[in-house]
Amino acid sequence: VQENDGIAFADFDVRHTFAFDVGKFLSVALEGRDRRPARQPVENHRVRAGRVLGSDRDYRLVVGAVVPALSLLARGKGNDDVVVPSRAALEVVDGARSDDAALEGFDRLDHAFFVGPKGFAVIYIDMGNKIGWHWIFSLAGHRACLWLVELREVFQSCSRPAGRGWILARFEIRTTAGRGRVVSQPHTLWQPSEDLLRDSAMARFLRRAADLDARIVDYASLHTWSVRHADEFWRLWLEESGILHEGSPLPTEHENPSALGGNFFPNLKLNFAENLLRHRGDRPAVHGLSEGDEGGEGANDRTLTHDQLFDQVRRLQKSLIDLGIRPGDRVAGILPNIPEAVVAMLATTSLGAIWSSCSPDFGTQGVLKRFAQIEPRVLISADGYRYASKDFSCRHKLEEVAPGLDGLQAVVLIETRAGDEMPPDLAVPVLSWAGATARTDHEMQFSRLPFNHPLYILYSSGTTGVPKCIVHGAGGTLLQHSKELILHSDLRPDDNLLYFTTCGWMMWNWLVSGLYTGAAITLYDGSPAEPEIDAFWEAVARKKVTHAGTSPKYIGSCRGVVMPREKFDLSALRVVLSTGAPLLEEDFDWIYSHVSPDVLLASISGGTDIISCFMLGNPLLPVLRGEIQAAGLGMDIAAFDDRDQSVFQKRGELVCRRPFPSMPVSFWDDPGEEKYRG
Repeated sequence: VQENDGIAFADFDVRHTFAFDVGKFLSVALEGRDRRPARQPVENHRVRAGRVLGSDRDYRLVVGAVVPALSLLARGKGNDDVVVPSRAALEVVDGARSDDAALEGFDRLDHAFFVGPKGFAVIYIDMGNKIGWHWIFSLAGHRACLWLVELREVFQSCSRPAGRGWILARFEIRTTAGRGRVVSQPHTLWQPSEDLLRDSAMARFLRRAADLDARIVDYASLHTWSVRHADEFWRLWLEESGILHEGSPLPTEHENPSALGGNFFPNLKLNFAENLLRHRGDRPAVHGLSEGDEGGEGANDRTLTHDQLFDQVRRLQKSLIDLGIRPGDRVAGILPNIPEAVVAMLATTSLGAIWSSCSPDFGTQGVLKRFAQIEPRVLISADGYRYASKDFSCRHKLEEVAPGLDGLQAVVLIETRAGDEMPPDLAVPVLSWAGATARTDHEMQFSRLPFNHPLYILYSSGTTGVPKCIVHGAGGTLLQHSKELILHSDLRPDDNLLYFTTCGWMMWNWLVSGLYTGAAITLYDGSPAEPEIDAFWEAVARKKVTHAGTSPKYIGSCRGVVMPREKFDLSALRVVLSTGAPLLEEDFDWIYSHVSPDVLLASISGGTDIISCFMLGNPLLPVLRGEIQAAGLGMDIAAFDDRDQSVFQKRGELVCRRPFPSMPVSFWDDPGEEKYRG
């Protein structure tokens, strides 16, 4: 692909070259009410009628006109106002024939978006001082290319600054034979407001970093500084984040670092739970939603305030102390995504013990292959769970799991299924959740331990053998999560974060860290598509969620089926997060068309092995269709080819070239580091 003075050339084979002069770029706007001007103006280029050059093969285009109803597309023949070679076949959609007719009804539109039938996409083209034609390009059976529709006044004058939501893009062309490669520039779907550019936590941190290095003027230079001067960056974020700790931040990294993680801030001590429980008051801290509550406060819709959460953790901590739990001991959970899971994790980590959890839908062997390796002293389990309108019991699973855990001293049972009876014998004492949280005569304790003291044990997938037990440190997890939530996700104390996850996925750990910011977190247990496929969006609206996270699979299942913004009040929603797989371009379009045109859509990418992200959203940057916004601060990522050379815009292996705090501190029971290095 070559570009010269606005002409894009795509070579489809040796004989045929196809070119369109598009006035360098097609400027596309999605303008509405209260849209602030962007900082960069759009050049005053007019989009001119395309022309096919030098073709000796028939190319099929479909050309249409704007009709008053904006829906009628009747077929006809002709080649009005279009310069084409004699051998090119052209179909014209019969409709309005004059400029005046084409403009009829257009003044009533604030903005418009069209996606035609299979293989078509819709744009408007300026052929003079008025809108002349409405073109639909046939993509010859290929995946539709989605274009946004311009406004009349934008066609007439492109010299003023672009409104929020401007898109710069080149045409995407294919031959009827389907050969060649699409040539395109990603569309800008969202631009940060002036408020975000000035007042977001990322903007404030950028200014603070610029005080240390005058070369920091934008996010690109901030990221470069964060990886080239990693020691300064992580020390600065430790200071700016307000993490509660004691000791010296020097040195930032151990003087004799190992190949493993756990090298950061060797002279610091902190407690993870103390930091997550630092907020007090009657503001909501944890909302618990379970499948089966379709819109009201009830048994499946619970809220804990910050004070209530602290009190529940304090009570359970007393029972864990009575059971002999000490720093380094393991407490495991077989739990749905309910408030008790958060309480259990915080009570465990407040004592310096290590938390590990599985989702209750894991099979018995799946649980044993994980927990048998770490030998938990206490197991906290729900007696059942609900998913896809079906109830499932965990009691028989407990009868099989408990005997297989060497060193198990007690089971704490959370009763979620009324009427069930306890299994006859688990061979260890069984405490009810009510009993374990009944003691009130206890003062909360927080054990401040080294920065890299073990916090969580997560697990590899087990596809190549027994799942590996990945140990993550308290300080590295907190420092990384706070960076990602506060800076990259712009999560604020009055916000509400919901991420659809289970307790067996690292996104649960990420979600719970939202408590550190003072924001509320919303736990959603069950299927996001029950009783209707838009149940997730109903919960987002009901709880006035500001940050909603889910998977590309769920977003894809909603696309073309539901339109949440027409059914629910999503006005509180500011950020939509997606991870677990790449987010398709069509799903970007669906979010901005049918969820909200005003959200920051953050496709993020990381993993269990780092309990965090390599790439994230960014409130200072635009959202481009089909693209992740940015590499995370402090994450020196690159794509390497098979010769271990960095490549750009080519397929390669994702690598991170510098250490970072949330690297695993070890693998469990791996004294020679064989599992880690393997």
